[in-house]
Amino acid sequence: MKKKILIIGKIPPPKGGVGIHVERLVAKLKTESEIKLLFFDMRKEKWYFLPFYIKKSRLVHIHVSNSYLRLIIIIYCRLIGIKVLFTFHGNFGRYNYLRNFFDIMSLKLSNHSILINKRSYNKALKHSKNISMITAFMPPLESEFFLPKGNYICEKISHLRASYKTLFCTNANAITFDKDKTEIYGIFKLIDIFKLFPNLALIISDASGEYTEYFKRQDICIPSNILLINTEHSFIPIINKSDCFIRATSTDGDSLSIREALFLQKSVIASDCVDRPSGCILYKTGDSKDLKNTIMNIKHRNDLIKVEINGYSKVYSIYKQFIYG
Repeated sequence: MKKKILIIGKIPPPKGGVGIHVERLVAKLKTESEIKLLFFDMRKEKWYFLPFYIKKSRLVHIHVSNSYLRLIIIIYCRLIGIKVLFTFHGNFGRYNYLRNFFDIMSLKLSNHSILINKRSYNKALKHSKNISMITAFMPPLESEFFLPKGNYICEKISHLRASYKTLFCTNANAITFDKDKTEIYGIFKLIDIFKLFPNLALIISDASGEYTEYFKRQDICIPSNILLINTEHSFIPIINKSDCFIRATSTDGDSLSIREALFLQKSVIASDCVDRPSGCILYKTGDSKDLKNTIMNIKHRNDLIKVEINGYSKVYSIYKQFIYG
């Protein structure tokens, strides 16, 4: 009988970095693994069924952002003798004292933990040695390269492509603020900046629609050089049609969008709030002037080399270690 691994997480829609990672991981396990997969979709399944899923498994891999819920699942797994690991999708230590304490306890009690950037890994090492640093990036699925046929998005992007000197893109997963009450994705700052550069265009991808609703409530007019997409769609073709991706976040983990843009050989402008992959053009986090100057002086780079980065093989080797070891 095949050994069973349980993945706990969410898959799109709606799309977000963690959901996309889980979707790609599940797809790879279904097609390329000798390990039998169980998947508990947090958006669809009733929570009282989770213990039954766990009891059927040899190993549980948690992709839950809620620190308190994650720790409860870890404790339950350990109490009934099921091996458990989790991926920390974010910047470890970014929360308040209580939530950080729960994250530390998750590190101490899980059989293994995966951190997705160097700063988080170094912080986590103070609390546990059973950890790995593995990128969250896995190459996009074939279905992610296309926008829905007949969708208005294609027509509007074509208009921007033909009308403006350089086309930038960015994305957001709903309006979110960090512990300092700073808007995490930097959308407000980017809109202010692109108002100053009528020869440059920006695509903002926000499938949640929250930014659209906010701008309506605040009676904020979006200039013609900015396209705000507020319907469900894949971000891959948006990157493909752009010259440069901007990641203007105040906090981050290991941004899938950055990895995707580099994978597609696009220029990337990113804040320096966490360690960024080689090839990114960095600006000082929260410094609007530095961000504006970086955007203004960007040039399309022809020296980018496509690097095949894929965290799947390392994650799968951990699975085999716990299931067969």
